[in-house]
Amino acid sequence: MIKFSVSIGAFTLAAVWDEKSRRKFHEEAELIVRKFYQQAQRMESPNEEREFEFSPGMKCALFLVLANCTVTVLWKIPQLRAFMWRYFSNSYASRSLCSPMLLSAFSHSSLLHLGINMYVLWTFASVSIDKFLGVPQFCAMYASASVVSSLTSLMHKSAIRSPIRALGASGAILGLLAYTCCKIPEARLQIVFLPFFDFSAQSAIIGVILFDLAGLLFGFKLFDHAAHLGGALFGVAYAQYGEKLWKRYSTTIGRWLN
Repeated sequence: MIKFSVSIGAFTLAAVWDEKSRRKFHEEAELIVRKFYQQAQRMESPNEEREFEFSPGMKCALFLVLANCTVTVLWKIPQLRAFMWRYFSNSYASRSLCSPMLLSAFSHSSLLHLGINMYVLWTFASVSIDKFLGVPQFCAMYASASVVSSLTSLMHKSAIRSPIRALGASGAILGLLAYTCCKIPEARLQIVFLPFFDFSAQSAIIGVILFDLAGLLFGFKLFDHAAHLGGALFGVAYAQYGEKLWKRYSTTIGRWLN
């Protein structure tokens, strides 16, 4: 019930955001951007090349990276430690169950954990936003993937009576990765530490799902395989059905706003 409430709320807010953005702020934003670039062009010399521009997807990805880094810094403040454990880590035995399902996706156990997740997030978020989803729909999808992966982790830990707290963006990022791989299955991917070895996006997501299934069956402890599997399956499902539902839902919200 919780995950459906969060997901519906996220998609409702995103649909309203998307509709209002098109109706009310398009002209103002276009005017501001036009004035900004006109001023920038005056400052540039005629022979100077145009500076690099961040796409909407890159801006959104950068915001998420900064948000994750900020939460990592907050974990280092001793006075906030109890607050962070309660609201930014996920456990079925916690006094708070709802908000940590989303907020724990911004916490990381180490700088290596943070760095790897943010590298993958930066790589796939801009592609999915700029080519397929747009910022509002991406935010709703990413938040929902976070909640679904956290809920899957909670259910698994409750079933095996594991007291280990979960945190990290891996479940949400695997939802994003699975979605992107389903949209462009022929794309070639590489592992950052093994640049000489590449494989198709379709093979990547199949391999990830099989690996996490094996992790659950054999009780591997290195990763939160339940969260990873929940996020990945959500991403696959969203690639197949989510965008169609988004279009219908967005149309309904547009009529309601009329």
